[in-house]
Amino acid sequence: IGFDAGIQLDFNFGDFAIATRALYEKQVSEFPDGNDVFASPGYYDQQAVTVPVLLMYKPGDWASDVRLGLGGYYSYVFKSNASELVIPSAALPLQYEPNQYGIAFEFGFKAGPLLMTYDFRRQLSNLFAGDGMPEARLVNFTFTLGYVF
Repeated sequence: IGFDAGIQLDFNFGDFAIATRALYEKQVSEFPDGNDVFASPGYYDQQAVTVPVLLMYKPGDWASDVRLGLGGYYSYVFKSNASELVIPSAALPLQYEPNQYGIAFEFGFKAGPLLMTYDFRRQLSNLFAGDGMPEARLVNFTFTLGYVF
């Protein structure tokens, strides 16, 4: 659960484009009961600035302006509640990794000035930093509704 706010800029060349965004993101992940990694169930949240860059295919001859894209992203996490969560086996608070990156995919279409997209991002870097930290990665699914100026 979370939200994004930001801007997007496309550099078009024929049926292709380089699409980049600058996003402020707040993401929340729940660690459920029964998870033996954490001392108690809880919520991990982080706030980040994320910059995805995708190579887009935008065929101009379709009835609607369809968009298909593949690329990567970089996130800089500037705030997290990781230190409030404890790993029982190590008796250590979590340490978040401020530099996160991964792959990105987008499918969408434009109808008049409205832009609707479905975005998928899979983190490749570890969510946490330091020795003894668990391996964890974020997976994001986002539906975007925008207005094209």
